[in-house]
Amino acid sequence: MLGFTGFHRALFDALPLHVLVVDSDLRIHGYNVAAETLFGGDVGEVLSSPGGKTLNCINQSRSPKGCGHSEDCKDCAIRNSVNEAVAGRKIFRQKCRMRVIRSEQIQDLHLLVTASPFSFNDDTYVLVILEDINELIQLRRFLPICASCKKIRNDENFWEEVEAYISRNVDVDFTHSLCEECEERLYPDVRVKHDK
Repeated sequence: MLGFTGFHRALFDALPLHVLVVDSDLRIHGYNVAAETLFGGDVGEVLSSPGGKTLNCINQSRSPKGCGHSEDCKDCAIRNSVNEAVAGRKIFRQKCRMRVIRSEQIQDLHLLVTASPFSFNDDTYVLVILEDINELIQLRRFLPICASCKKIRNDENFWEEVEAYISRNVDVDFTHSLCEECEERLYPDVRVKHDK
């Protein structure tokens, strides 16, 4: 697995995000412990396997040649992120929905894909970080919000402040400020210079 040893292996495995090391053809050359949760089969078969096969992407089985060869693979956000990163020699990020087979059912994985190219022993590899954004996608769906006070009705049918609801459901903290329109309305005699 690309010569990971000791400290570097421990550091790689300590990352809480799903991290893969792939080549430009999306074959897996390394992964961290967190990434193992994405693999549906035997972890021993992961190395040098195509990413789509390892992640159980539904599109990899649509062509006899496997991952990267079906008509749907041209829209693969992971493959396209890797290609963009290698072509531009820079970090590339994008959101995607990947359809995978888990427990004999098709499931949607909503991911933020980050691809960052690097060289090792004269070969080019890409570090691929897959962040699970399913919770954020769920929050973006319909939320009952009061048209007047802007409180959100939670799952227990109680109304609560937007900040409290989001802080409880997503790992975020809030800071507060005023937009220019509210500043003018609330403090008409004070002029604040804003950085653009």
